[in-house]
Amino acid sequence: MIDFKEPDTSMKQPFLFILLLIFCISEISFAQEPKSIHQMEWEKHRDTPTSLDLIGEPFEKIIPLDKSLHKTKGLNARVFGFLPYWSTADYLRYDLLSHIAAFSVEVNADGSLGNDHGWPWINLINNAHSRGVKVILTATLFDGVNIHTLITNSTYKNNFFVNIKNKMLEGSADGLNVDFESLNNSDRGANINNFVAELTEYLHSQIPGTEVSYDGPAVNWGGHWDFAGLAQSCDYIFIMGYAFAGSWSSNSGANAPLIGGSINITNTVLSQYGLVTSTQPEKLILGLPYYGHHWKTQTDQPGSSTSDFIGSVFFDSAISGAETYGLIWNNSSRTPWYNWHDGSDWHQVWFDNDSSLSMKYDLAIANNFSGIGMWALGYDGNRQELWDAIDFKFGSGQLPAPSMPLSLRILHESESSLRIQFEPANRATGYFIYLSTDGVSFPDSVFLSTPDAVINNLNSGELCFVRVRAINSTGLSQPTEVLAAIPSSDSHKVLVVNGFDRTGGTSNTFDFIRQHGQAIHRFGMSFSSTSNEAVFKDGVALDNFEIVDWILGDESTADDTFNQLEQERLKTFLRNGGKLFISGAEIGWDLQRGSSADASFYNDFLKAQYIADAPNGRSSTYYSAEPISGTILEGVSPFNFDDGTHGSFDVDWPDAIKGINGGLNCLKYTNVNISSGVAGIYFNGLFPQGVNAGKLVHFGIPFETIYPEEDRIAIMDKILNFFDGTATDVVIQDNGSPLPEQFSLFQNYPNPFNPSTTISFFLPKPGEASIEIFNTLGQRIKMHHIDFSSAGYKEWRWDGNNELFQQVPSGTYIYRVSFFTRNGNRFQEEKKMLILK
Repeated sequence: MIDFKEPDTSMKQPFLFILLLIFCISEISFAQEPKSIHQMEWEKHRDTPTSLDLIGEPFEKIIPLDKSLHKTKGLNARVFGFLPYWSTADYLRYDLLSHIAAFSVEVNADGSLGNDHGWPWINLINNAHSRGVKVILTATLFDGVNIHTLITNSTYKNNFFVNIKNKMLEGSADGLNVDFESLNNSDRGANINNFVAELTEYLHSQIPGTEVSYDGPAVNWGGHWDFAGLAQSCDYIFIMGYAFAGSWSSNSGANAPLIGGSINITNTVLSQYGLVTSTQPEKLILGLPYYGHHWKTQTDQPGSSTSDFIGSVFFDSAISGAETYGLIWNNSSRTPWYNWHDGSDWHQVWFDNDSSLSMKYDLAIANNFSGIGMWALGYDGNRQELWDAIDFKFGSGQLPAPSMPLSLRILHESESSLRIQFEPANRATGYFIYLSTDGVSFPDSVFLSTPDAVINNLNSGELCFVRVRAINSTGLSQPTEVLAAIPSSDSHKVLVVNGFDRTGGTSNTFDFIRQHGQAIHRFGMSFSSTSNEAVFKDGVALDNFEIVDWILGDESTADDTFNQLEQERLKTFLRNGGKLFISGAEIGWDLQRGSSADASFYNDFLKAQYIADAPNGRSSTYYSAEPISGTILEGVSPFNFDDGTHGSFDVDWPDAIKGINGGLNCLKYTNVNISSGVAGIYFNGLFPQGVNAGKLVHFGIPFETIYPEEDRIAIMDKILNFFDGTATDVVIQDNGSPLPEQFSLFQNYPNPFNPSTTISFFLPKPGEASIEIFNTLGQRIKMHHIDFSSAGYKEWRWDGNNELFQQVPSGTYIYRVSFFTRNGNRFQEEKKMLILK
């Protein structure tokens, strides 16, 4: 006989409490999952107006989709790109897109619609439809409680169905993308799948031919999603294949790793969505990132502990950074990254480029996916690499056109010739060199098979403007920036550096060397020119010139006015007595708000204190300046600079600055009190650790924007007279240390360091020098010999390698510099340094 007993309530209540607690924790845990880039960018731009180039004229007729073009676009898969309302359509390649998802119209819990961000975007819709590209309206809701209310209340749900249908019809949308995120765990299965199934059925019946898609996470955290059921409920799922790392990461790493770790894109395709991949791959689009992440890190190594998350970085900015600091390929994740040290901290940026994205495209192709997509269009700016990869994989199948040649420089060769040098371009079989006398029209061209050649038969003393395009069997690359030089019998004293690379938020024609070159030419000087990349990659040495004119235009924080490598090159140039003219509207805005090393460079070497982003903090207000009496610009008439209507670009935010550390004010904004900041400063004297007096002129307005031309020429005349004439206003006391009169060895910097450091010393007269590095056992591990050299301040950078090119371990090392004069005298000094790894 079975003995029935009453339940043990002493055990039952705690057990029920534990079950309830587990359920609550499970429900709360989803909120701790990181927000997607969709949500974070939406929150960041919540108050940003929609780009006017998307909206167009409000009463213009909407063009229907050209279905014949859509079917014959030449793409063998869907290419589905999100276009956020704060972005622009300027750089879209409609020939390589099948779908554009307009992001977004906001949804409320009761089914009403919130901010539609200017929908319908008539200009975008017409441009897309006329080229056979479908426009998909995106509906967003990023709150789990509100999503639950909407999808479980039949009245609210029906309200949404009707409202979103009408919104789609208003703009002739070709489909709807549902971007509902941060769902409660209990809503991630049947609730959301049923809602999407009903929505799809409704829209199919109300708008025949419409497409309904849903944005699915890359990882099924907690296992609550039913991806197979979701795929059955809609036409296709856009997998958000990114955010595997982000602001929450304690270690640096890939945003979208193809392999490696326990979760990655391969795992997403074959495991997380494995059932859909194996049975209905045509219902999947693999979405991939056009952005990466920037952290401060503890070391320079991949996977380093992070100390601060700086932010997400768009592709166009990330690839520029990689070109500056050197791209590193991480084989463990199949993604690129790069790092640098700002004098205080290590920085790492991880992102995706055409190589890493192409590997993920191959994964989608191998598994017969419907296509690929991206977050987000416009994040690549005017770069073409990512478009070329799409064309190669899903379009023409042709080898992409070559990349644009980098690090261009035009240098003195003879009185009738110039030397043209640049980095070899990827996929190039040759190069066209285009020549011009005005920098606008380029009627002549020369074909080169190598990236280093001499152009002969030029007119001595005549301005020669140059730009370059690479070529292969597919076509031409984009043209380089325009540079210039003047053939002459004498070596050039002047180097013009173009550091204005910015494209977003400004108007950059990449030919502003015209205004600088013409003014220098009128003064009677010959000059060479270079891109800034060639300077920090050591393609050209500043110390080979007496005067440097550095163009920064509207360059700002996103592109770096001066990166750390450029700063070090300029420090050495100025310490050795170089003369620098620098002009730009955002120099102070960038450097004074950057790292401590940036601020120090700005204060100590550019001799400026940042006052405001514009005079009196008012943009688009002050467009004229005048010299301060008793300074190097005395005698120059008051002049204007461009508001965007005089051939250059709108200087709406000219830096308001003032001279410090020996820098003297020389140019003021008209009708602005000097105490509120000036437009220009100058300096003549020793820079920190300097060995010869250098000179500086620093403008907070871009020189090329000054008009008319005669005013520009008059100002350049004053500057070059100051540089090339008798020294005035020499400031020695600013240096902090006297000019050495004998051989001197300085402390290496940074110290401690990892992985590299700079050893600097002063040679009082010409001679030879050797640098030796010893470990604490007295064993020499590295030696560097410097052949006959002129007197002055010298630097050598040690990368932490021994003679066998092996990285040395952490510890204390001794560096010794020996100096030998012509008559055989020897001087020697040594110091200690510490490497930490």
